[in-house]
Amino acid sequence: MSFLIDSSIMITSQILFFGFGWLFFMRQLFKDYEVRQYVVQVIFSVTFAFSCTMFELIIFEILGVLNSSSRYFHWKMNLCVILLILVFMVPFYIGYFICISSACSFPVSCG
Repeated sequence: MSFLIDSSIMITSQILFFGFGWLFFMRQLFKDYEVRQYVVQVIFSVTFAFSCTMFELIIFEILGVLNSSSRYFHWKMNLCVILLILVFMVPFYIGYFICISSACSFPVSCG
């Protein structure tokens, strides 16, 4: 298989996993969630999609489905993206949400 075909398989599976993550969040986790934050849905769905894609790459390695160089490339790319999301984006958004919620609860005095 060529790298282009392997990449299209991986992108298609990531889109499907993103959709499944979105549906799971909306129907199972989001039904009792009072705060409706679009960014939370996107971050959860992207993290879910990349986690499932990494599991899929492990299964592909065992079965020998894709070319080994393209599997390695997609493994490194997925690992970098999921690390960026979990190490930088999630803590940044948590801090941002804390700052916004604390700024709303304390009135600013001008004087």
